Amino acid sequence: MAYAAVISLKQTIERLRNSSQIPFLLSFPETIKSAYEEVQSLQKILTLEDSNSKEVNSLQEFLQRNSQGLESINRERVKAAGREIREAACRLEDVLESAHVSNHFLKQSETLYGDDEISTLSQDMAAKDVKEEISFFIQTVEKIKEQLSSSLPPEKDDAAVVSSRSDHLGIKKTKIFGLDGDLIKLKDLLTGDHSNTLEIVSVVGMGGIGKTTLTKEVYLDPFIANYFECSAFVSLGPECHVIEILQGILDQISPATVKRPTKSLKRLAKYVSQGLKSRRYLIVLDDIWDTWIMDALISYFRDDENGSRIVLTTRNEEVAHCATRSNWTRQVSPPNLESQYQIVLRVRPKATRHSMLGAGKYLHKMRFLNEEESWHLLREYAFAGEELCPTQLEEAGKKIAKKCEGLPLAIIAVGKHLSTAERTLEYWTKVAETESSVIISADEEITKVLYLSYKYLPQHLRACFLYMGVFPHNYEIPTSKLIKLWCAEGFVESDSANTLENLAIEFSLKESKMAKTSENLKGVLLGNLANIYEDSKNCFKDLESNSDKTLEDFAMECLDDLVSRSLVLVRQKSSSSGHGIKTCRTHTTYWHMCVKEAGKEKFFHVINNYANGVTKGVERQRRLCIHNNVLFGIKDVHKSMASVSNARSLLCSGPHHHYPVPMCFNLRLLRVLDAVTIRFYEFPIEVLKLVQLRYLAFTYNKSLPASISKLWNLQYLIVHRQYISINPLAARSLPMEIWKMQELRHLEVMGSDLPNPSSATALLPNLLTLLGISARSCTKEVLGRIPNLKKLGIQIELALNADVPLSCLDHLSHLHGLESLKCVIMNPKLSFAQVVAPRPPPFSRFPSGLKKLTLSGLGVSWEYMSSIAQLPNLKVLKLRHYAFQGPVWRVYDSEFLQLKFLLLEDTDLEFWSAGCHCFRQLKHLIIRHCYKLKEFSGVIGHISFAKTIMLDNCSPSLASSAKQVLEKQLIFGGDPVQLIISSSEDDRKRKP
Repeated sequence: MAYAAVISLKQTIERLRNSSQIPFLLSFPETIKSAYEEVQSLQKILTLEDSNSKEVNSLQEFLQRNSQGLESINRERVKAAGREIREAACRLEDVLESAHVSNHFLKQSETLYGDDEISTLSQDMAAKDVKEEISFFIQTVEKIKEQLSSSLPPEKDDAAVVSSRSDHLGIKKTKIFGLDGDLIKLKDLLTGDHSNTLEIVSVVGMGGIGKTTLTKEVYLDPFIANYFECSAFVSLGPECHVIEILQGILDQISPATVKRPTKSLKRLAKYVSQGLKSRRYLIVLDDIWDTWIMDALISYFRDDENGSRIVLTTRNEEVAHCATRSNWTRQVSPPNLESQYQIVLRVRPKATRHSMLGAGKYLHKMRFLNEEESWHLLREYAFAGEELCPTQLEEAGKKIAKKCEGLPLAIIAVGKHLSTAERTLEYWTKVAETESSVIISADEEITKVLYLSYKYLPQHLRACFLYMGVFPHNYEIPTSKLIKLWCAEGFVESDSANTLENLAIEFSLKESKMAKTSENLKGVLLGNLANIYEDSKNCFKDLESNSDKTLEDFAMECLDDLVSRSLVLVRQKSSSSGHGIKTCRTHTTYWHMCVKEAGKEKFFHVINNYANGVTKGVERQRRLCIHNNVLFGIKDVHKSMASVSNARSLLCSGPHHHYPVPMCFNLRLLRVLDAVTIRFYEFPIEVLKLVQLRYLAFTYNKSLPASISKLWNLQYLIVHRQYISINPLAARSLPMEIWKMQELRHLEVMGSDLPNPSSATALLPNLLTLLGISARSCTKEVLGRIPNLKKLGIQIELALNADVPLSCLDHLSHLHGLESLKCVIMNPKLSFAQVVAPRPPPFSRFPSGLKKLTLSGLGVSWEYMSSIAQLPNLKVLKLRHYAFQGPVWRVYDSEFLQLKFLLLEDTDLEFWSAGCHCFRQLKHLIIRHCYKLKEFSGVIGHISFAKTIMLDNCSPSLASSAKQVLEKQLIFGGDPVQLIISSSEDDRKRKP
């Protein structure tokens, strides 16, 4: 966690240098500048660790050599160096932020009591402490570099560095469970009548899910062996070189050539090309970790258009995307150095999870085993050599298998443990009813396989990944919350390695890694970084829009990257066309690993019982995660938590607690306080002392005090209500001082009024999300002062005498950057006849950039939908609870041209027709609780591009109509559409 600590310190220095809150820092600018430059150099060093470049200073060189397999003593030195860097960075940050807090309260004291002399003396003392600590920090870092430089071991020959899994000559067949369908699909991709051109088939999935097992089973299949004239199976692992891979292939396709060993890349390439010439071949590249491998290898595989195939297995979907035929250039003749230079230099834009869909039919994603398959596999290893499992152990055994969450590696490890343990019902029940973390973490094979995914993560993703463990086990994490927390914690930088310049440097360093095997190439690639940058620019034009991206956008890219690397699982997909992830979590094995590793790194500490709450050493942790809020009321635990004086985060993720508990508000350096599961009956005035807070979330029913503006660092303010009032007179006003909180990025206070600013200069320039505000807040004066708002949620609590209930939408045109709008009428008791607007609703004033629109309870006529239908960028439309009213909805030609997701819920719609050229982009259609809609023929024929149609609690005739239309569509050559039909009755039948 050295990198996370360095980034956090860098951001702290940046913020304090630009702040007027600590004026005494301006008295020694050169010292502050030196500290900042030292931090920047550390960031570069730690970032370059990802590239394994040797053209860096001593600390990076040592870290890099360690990554290529040094002795354990050297690994320990590197770990120790990382710990020293982390501790030095944390110590300096503590001093700086403590000075910040002290100065804040001194200024308050000076204002109250007018004691200038004491304030000046205290500031002088604080300045002295800060200067001394900065000097100590710089000395410490230089000392670490010097120590590492003097203890560097001799460098190993590149040719001696081999894969960590070089087992290509010893392929053994293993038993498989639950992979029959995968076997059939993979064999078809290899031998079916798909294409005679060379194709790359990618098998993607989490470590331990069975990728290697599946590919070995196919590789050793007699039919496959006879179908291909020559084949090779090479295991790569995270540490591999092109020359060793080619040598491994050559050993198997042309054994006679092995008698003429060579270290020349050019000569090896020639031998491989000759060995493959005019032969239908199968090459399996098992366990590829990075895209540069395929960049380096692809030119050596000739395509004689005879049905040859390359199979690769990887944990990273981006590798699979980059391996598709559309992303590389085929070569029939053996490559020369110049062509290799061109291949190496070629740079592609970073793949996203959505662009990876382009891998199409040649990408196979591994699935987890279901409960029955998991039990069969567990039983096979728990009772090795025996035929039956005792009947009395079956129920407990199935529960144990379920806890492994379908991961074969974990199931096998637990099965092996059970095979040597007591075979009693008491013991098996104990294992089934307790978390299996002890068994999983104790197994060396699981730890070795899974830890690699963390060890080889880029530096900027490590903190994000470990942070997944702060949430309770098996907790589905709302993506929106996770993104905000990452940003508030300081894990994300808006410009981290995303500029064209940094990308050029990154790729040049990757290419230097490939060039290790050829001195000529090495000289060419490292010779002129400026040329690499210029060539890269053409491939990265889309990145020039990075200036328009928010911090949250970059955080979302980090999450996408973790999902791509099979480290984070998507639980619910979002309708939003942006990221597509609504909730996520980690697999149980990774969750336990995150918690264990975070404890070692002092990154966070989980408290879910009394023992964890009083653990020795907890006072050195940077974050506290409370999974049982009752523990706050236990004196010893509360005292232990209060001792963590330098903690930056307090996260309460236990079940909702409806009664007051004594919180730890004395943690003065807190940045994150997530207490939304704890209800406060009175505003916790102590929270105002936490002036470093960036994220504050809690449950409170009353109005916020004006003093909330003292939290001037706050970026995310979330106040939940225990209940939502439907009384329009009960709306609460936010204090006028809210306009002073210039750092706010997200404001969510349900059912509150945002008052008109009293000052002509009042502005919230950083506010991107405003949720839960009342209709009275949507004035020209308010919306005009939030120029960069992207997401707006409005609650309309309708009064019986409301004349123009939708007038709150009149001024939305002032929000030029608005992308998401949710407008909900909260009064279910009022008849919809009273909701209908006396004048046309102002939908025509919606900003043209609107991408997502959710409407509920408006009750307007379908004839007004045409204004919404013309929005040029609308991709998601959700209509709930009689948002529109009436029996007929006609959609005309050229409407909804960009719409991808449509939800209709609770309407009285009876007839729905659509023109020929509308809904051309629609992928997902959900119709829920629309009982009067009887048939589909007027619409479904015009949404042939849809992938899924869901009918939930609709009339049987609508379901029958949908089936008929889709069947006809298939007969006439249309693409298959997934039709999902469900009802509440089905749910009741499924319940035990």
